Amino acid sequence: MDDVISVVGHEDIPRFYNSDGVISIWDDPSARGGIRHTKHYKPITTLAGIHGKYERGMFDSFDITMLKVLGDAMCCNEDQLRRYMSSKLTSSQVSKRLKRFRNVGLADRWHIRSELFPDEQPPSAPFSIGIAGFTFLKNLYHETFFMKPEKWFDYGIRAAQRYVALNEIRCQLVEAGVLRRWVFDGVIANNPRLTRPHGVAEIETKNGNLNLVIERAQQGKDFLSFFNTKLQRWPSVFDKYGFLPIRNMEHNNSIVVFYCSSRTMMSHIYKELQLVNPPFTIWYCVEEDLMKNGLDSAFYIVKEGKFRPIRLSSIFV
Repeated sequence: MDDVISVVGHEDIPRFYNSDGVISIWDDPSARGGIRHTKHYKPITTLAGIHGKYERGMFDSFDITMLKVLGDAMCCNEDQLRRYMSSKLTSSQVSKRLKRFRNVGLADRWHIRSELFPDEQPPSAPFSIGIAGFTFLKNLYHETFFMKPEKWFDYGIRAAQRYVALNEIRCQLVEAGVLRRWVFDGVIANNPRLTRPHGVAEIETKNGNLNLVIERAQQGKDFLSFFNTKLQRWPSVFDKYGFLPIRNMEHNNSIVVFYCSSRTMMSHIYKELQLVNPPFTIWYCVEEDLMKNGLDSAFYIVKEGKFRPIRLSSIFV
């Protein structure tokens, strides 16, 4: 099913529904919202303040671990954070810590609603690190990148949607026990002008480790132009090295993954992209299948003009 949505000042652009007749909230171009603070919000804004709380025992080792996991995720929803922390904390323990984190500015909670589907059940709320969380983490992990909270004023809800969607793949790879390394917005061949992939996952397989170079398609954005630009720039790099070298990643065989919210969107991407024998393999990942049945039902490859499912577990160690 596809339809057209009118955007003021732009050409009409298609929108793509999943098999349930809705659009994932993480790809919904009508989604609105932002960070919402508690009525008890009193952020700690200085390093001395946050360090003093730490010295007085306000934070335990699980707090620090959970804050680091959230910082590494950029922005993930509460369900994903619970799953990331499932070996250390119960779901209720994660929720209680998040409430405490919000009050002092360690973490920020996002409120998101859909204008297209106002009656849909609200999603698990996204979280990102707050001003105190950023200061605390940078003091502990000097060389690690964490998103500055003020950056979200510029990036907005579309970036939050994208990171939550990417974290679903990341989280399921963690749960499968095959994720060895992950970077967001990785730099190819030390050249930022080559345009950065949204996420790169190094996974362990029977035939050695593999890098999945993941591009997220977002409705409301000109994703086809973005994808075409990358398909024009990346082949020469692949031809030179035999893979796509990503900063801070091992030099493994590379597969490009177009990650979309629905099968209808996947079909549209394949139909519209100017794919002229790229040197690297291209897979597709469909969010609606990922959410319903997991990794084994979510990946596809095109053979003889048809989408063929990839049973991902068959290549895992």
